[in-house]
Amino acid sequence: FGRGDETVYDEDIRKGRELCPDVLDVSIYERNLPQDEIKRSLFPYSSLEFKFSKLAIYEPGGHFHVHRDTVRSHDHQGTLLIEVRSTHTGGDLVLEHNGEEVQWSLASNDSDLTGNLVRYIAFFTDVNHRVEPILSGVRLVLQYDIYATPMDEAQQSKRQKSVPWEEDDDSEGFFTKTSVF
Repeated sequence: FGRGDETVYDEDIRKGRELCPDVLDVSIYERNLPQDEIKRSLFPYSSLEFKFSKLAIYEPGGHFHVHRDTVRSHDHQGTLLIEVRSTHTGGDLVLEHNGEEVQWSLASNDSDLTGNLVRYIAFFTDVNHRVEPILSGVRLVLQYDIYATPMDEAQQSKRQKSVPWEEDDDSEGFFTKTSVF
């Protein structure tokens, strides 16, 4: 995990591995990123850029204590996590913000592995979160950094008139999630 510019390895805090972007081809995921949903739910007045950060790998006993993601620049405003289908138990993501706690499972059962179901969650960089211990199998997650550049007032006004806001969105204010893309 990161502490300022320093990388620290402490399995009491985080027990997991990661692969960097230069060794993976994630183009199939990038063609289908849920950009419109994330923009509508979290960043309605910003233009967005998604940068692949890493593939996080958690094996049995793997976990990550409460933390916030490292902010890479002023425009780095959020994180997108996309499941890579793998059978495992445990490893729930727990988000904590302003006294609220939300638990989200990436665990797939065998029937999930046969359809077009892909789970993802996006949240702001100031949201504390943790990964509960993996009990069995391997949890694989693609992590993207979300960079948001605010629109000017004219762009915001135009967008407000052209976007049909839905009352039934999955947004909880500090994160958005869905199960299909």
